[in-house]
Amino acid sequence: MPDMEAICEVLGATEGGLTGSEIGELRHRIGVPYPGPTVTKRQRIFEALRVRQERNNAGNIVGMFIEEAMVPVRYAARAQVFGSRAPASTSA
Repeated sequence: MPDMEAICEVLGATEGGLTGSEIGELRHRIGVPYPGPTVTKRQRIFEALRVRQERNNAGNIVGMFIEEAMVPVRYAARAQVFGSRAPASTSA
């Protein structure tokens, strides 16, 4: 699961990553379990996704979490935060 660990590292980064509150909200919205408050943000995301992935025997929960985290309406009042989290657009 090195890929999922890397994804969780980015999502839970101290600088620019999701806040603890955002992680809790997203976890609740997509129905992943709460692994407890004693671990880092990265570890909370990883454990929650791992448990759900194993329970469902499917990896699509990672994509669902990312998609839900990046829904633009969540950033209506925080465009700068969205800009720092969204991939840079490229022009052809």
